[in-house]
Amino acid sequence: MKLSTSEKSPLCLVLGGLGFIGSNIASSLVAAGFAVRIFDRDTRHADRSEAVIAGAEFLPGDLEDPNDVRRAVKGAQFVFHAAYATVPRTAAEDPKRDVASNVVALLDLLEAIESERVCRRIVYLSSGGTVYGPDAVNPITEEQPTNPISAYGVSKLACEKYAQLYADRYGFDAVILRLSNPYGAGQKVGVPQGVIGHFLKRIACSEELEVWGDGTVVRDYFLASDLQGLMPSLASASEISGVFNIGSGTGHSILELLEVLKTVTQVKFSVTHLPAQSYDAPRNVLNVDKAKTILGWHPSTTFEAGVAATWATLRKNKELD
Repeated sequence: MKLSTSEKSPLCLVLGGLGFIGSNIASSLVAAGFAVRIFDRDTRHADRSEAVIAGAEFLPGDLEDPNDVRRAVKGAQFVFHAAYATVPRTAAEDPKRDVASNVVALLDLLEAIESERVCRRIVYLSSGGTVYGPDAVNPITEEQPTNPISAYGVSKLACEKYAQLYADRYGFDAVILRLSNPYGAGQKVGVPQGVIGHFLKRIACSEELEVWGDGTVVRDYFLASDLQGLMPSLASASEISGVFNIGSGTGHSILELLEVLKTVTQVKFSVTHLPAQSYDAPRNVLNVDKAKTILGWHPSTTFEAGVAATWATLRKNKELD
């Protein structure tokens, strides 16, 4: 989808637009002809708004600063929220900080959106891997009960509910995207989230891989760049709201992932097993039929091809060195 030259370009605000997911969102919106404002506190990589996402406005700021947030939402008709200050492990370590930096910050954002009164839609990126809980029947549909067993999942679900509450109250749309486990080039490596990038980094550095538990935990992985076909449609649809699972629809265990990594990298590596993490659901695979039917979106890259492309790109760009 690309705007015609005769169409007025609405302003899309991408919170966390220099991050892994945010940069995929921002670049796809720019390519489709939308005016894009990137809001991000990581000014160390501000050059990415020029080098990677040419044509986007970059506004540095902190999502926890209400004054920064008010400046960010000014004039924005579409808000894509891809910024989050914690990951499951850090949220578990400090739940109060998780709530303050994410839930409270979202409330400030929603208040600013309401005050500005020009926003037509907020797209909130949630976590399909943590909001459903361990008893969900796989593949998990959006209608299944939510029962998060981690602080991260609880705060993500709270943010979903607040986004929908304010949307209903003040007359804008709320689209909730419950992502499974995205991976791909541009994802931070060497951090406690994103197992594929983390493992590729350790393989490249000839380091041992650490697996939590026995490796039978099953997750749904999708290539983040597959999101690029979805975001422009969310900023062009006349009316759309609701909760949508976004993933591959297929599950892979950590043991299966290790086999794929052996094939893709052609590198021998050793593995050690650590105690299982209490907040890890044993299996989490999302049903993405609703996104296919209503949004017209489906993942276009197979797991093996995506991992191979990620390894090749990261090696080429020396992002693993």
